[in-house]
Amino acid sequence: MVCNWLSNCIFGLMYKVTKDIKYLNAAQLLLDYAINECNVDVRNNQWAHKLMWGASVIGTITNEKRTWDLVFDIANTIMAGQDPLTGKTSGIIDQTAEMIFWTPIIAMNIKETLMKFGGVGTGNACIKCKL
Repeated sequence: MVCNWLSNCIFGLMYKVTKDIKYLNAAQLLLDYAINECNVDVRNNQWAHKLMWGASVIGTITNEKRTWDLVFDIANTIMAGQDPLTGKTSGIIDQTAEMIFWTPIIAMNIKETLMKFGGVGTGNACIKCKL
């Protein structure tokens, strides 16, 4: 299966706008694939930054621990690979710019989750997918 991790985010945002469960189910299918079928490299790969963003969107909806664990694992990988002199997260400038762009959005998703659920990864969401 070839995944475009941006789709995960788009499906999550579509659910937030329409409340149509089919979008959340589609996002969860992609997330399940990333968590259960991909090897550990998906968590230890700076190129998974779109997956990190998408997972943070899904986290604002479901607040599942496994989802937030994925977000934080990818974020920690990106920070660990940051160049101490330049601050760049990648040798490819547009990738560094993308990662910088997602970071405040993910921070806002964490804040939204804290405000909505009182904690991150507590799983006390009121919506569940039909998988």
